Amino acid sequence: MKYACVLTVCAVFVGLVATERTKRQLDDTALIEKYPFIVAITYNGNFVGNGVLVSGMWILSTATVLANPTPANTYRTYAGSANYKSGSRENVVQLIIQHPEYTSSSPANNIAMALMAKLYEETTHLQSVNLGINDVPSSSGTMATFGSGDKMQEVPSSLQSDETCISKLTDEANKKLVGDGLGYCVTIDGPYALGP
Repeated sequence: MKYACVLTVCAVFVGLVATERTKRQLDDTALIEKYPFIVAITYNGNFVGNGVLVSGMWILSTATVLANPTPANTYRTYAGSANYKSGSRENVVQLIIQHPEYTSSSPANNIAMALMAKLYEETTHLQSVNLGINDVPSSSGTMATFGSGDKMQEVPSSLQSDETCISKLTDEANKKLVGDGLGYCVTIDGPYALGP
């Protein structure tokens, strides 16, 4: 009788593990289909940040992520999978163009483009982002990121540009950017694990 109970418990456990694994795989597929433009960026084999595919050969990211423009080929990008270490397409960065007024001591002009060595062919899991512009004082959005591990995750957020949010900013450059309508205050609306 004990043997039958142990076998039953083991069978239930294996079934639960298999169900959870299948659920995670479905969640991963749904995420990459929802955010097929997100790419993971590594420098010398270490994850450094995210970017978005803006055309088949160009990635938009921050100058902080693409901080070492030479040699550019020490950077790799991974796209087309919700787990960038598994099932994604790897590409080598050929050229990095940082904003000409970017300095690491200021958050202003923290933007860069990376030219890929080869074209990313578009699929249902790999597409360029739609850069439609909306000039609105507030909004909500969702960031998709590889930020705390190998797998993509969603981070819901609110965007504001009113005086209340501006008054909470401590950096004068950030206050000016938001006040001039060139940026937003961002509030994370859900759980997000920072770090490895």
